[in-house]
Amino acid sequence: MKLTHLQIEQFIESIFPSQDPQAIVRQQAGEPEPVEAEKTKEMQEAKWDMFYMIAAVGGTLFLLSCIMIWVAYLMGARFDVAVDQIGKGKISRPQPSEAEEILRKYDHGEL
Repeated sequence: MKLTHLQIEQFIESIFPSQDPQAIVRQQAGEPEPVEAEKTKEMQEAKWDMFYMIAAVGGTLFLLSCIMIWVAYLMGARFDVAVDQIGKGKISRPQPSEAEEILRKYDHGEL
């Protein structure tokens, strides 16, 4: 008997849901539902979390790149030659004759 009564009550509740007086007041005042406000807050937090993650990854890549360039400089990388060639507009690989000319121009006999 109780089971039948619960089923009838669930059926009536599905057709005519019970009213929450606080929800009606919030709706008339134009305030968002607490669930919607919480969802909006979580979305904002997710955006900032994504920003911080991207900033952390970008900062890490920048730091590692700087360290690699610094170590290459300490080991004798010729950045002056690279900057000179880029200044002349020669970004692509030079022809063999041009490479020999660059080698003669920047050759240090004492090394």
